[in-house]
Amino acid sequence: MGFREAIEQSGWDTARQQDAGRLCAGLRQALRRTDYTPDDQIYKNLDCDALIPDAHRPRHPTSRLALLDELLAKRPGSPDDLKKAASDFCHDHKREGPEDKLAPAHVLGRIWSANDLLDLLLSQMGEIGHTATNEHLRKIIERASLGDQQEALADLWLGKELRPMWSFYDPESPGNPLTRLSGTRATTIDRLGLGEYHYERPTEELVQWGHRLPDGKKAMTPTAWDGGVKCPYWRPGGRTHPLGATGRFGDGDGLPEVVHAAVTGGALAVRISFVAG
Repeated sequence: MGFREAIEQSGWDTARQQDAGRLCAGLRQALRRTDYTPDDQIYKNLDCDALIPDAHRPRHPTSRLALLDELLAKRPGSPDDLKKAASDFCHDHKREGPEDKLAPAHVLGRIWSANDLLDLLLSQMGEIGHTATNEHLRKIIERASLGDQQEALADLWLGKELRPMWSFYDPESPGNPLTRLSGTRATTIDRLGLGEYHYERPTEELVQWGHRLPDGKKAMTPTAWDGGVKCPYWRPGGRTHPLGATGRFGDGDGLPEVVHAAVTGGALAVRISFVAG
């Protein structure tokens, strides 16, 4: 399993296999994050995700060989171009993982930037959104009950409409995935592996809520194509990967995670609240 095995199974001639091998070495280098250890973790995710087949398999996610074939055809001229081409490929193959058939029976949890959510909601509010501020909307949300939030936000997206929404659930607390989180910012992002908010945006205020999947909507186990080429904190396997930043959580403490289409406020099942600092 991995890029080397994909090349060996390709049936390509020797020259193309050698080109593919050099391409893999270049991709590993282009995806390095010198601010993270191991610095080639993003490449490892693409190389080792067991859900991604080396070569084409019907009813499975797009293969590693397909990525190499596309990159060889494009022949990116620089590491940045190579990273961009790989990113575009990942973007085109999101939500291809297997369906998580347990997810619909659970309330799904979501942690997100407070400012990003407030900006998104205001952008959908027409004239009100042009005159209101994040702080004004924040006060309304803080005072509103779950029922009030469901009604007021019923037709407003809680995630960017054309992007997959990442969520998690807790099998030991199916009705509220937030119950067994400590509620503090540090421990929440640690257990859920939200490294962006720990390392890159350490002062970012966060919101949390729970929602149910609307009828007919599916949740998929994320693959490395969902993880993409920018986040070294994520790991394949279908569970969140604790950061180890607080010393409270280890590898076995992750929670099941899924990707699915964005939902509206009408799907809320646990009210939106602001994560304590």
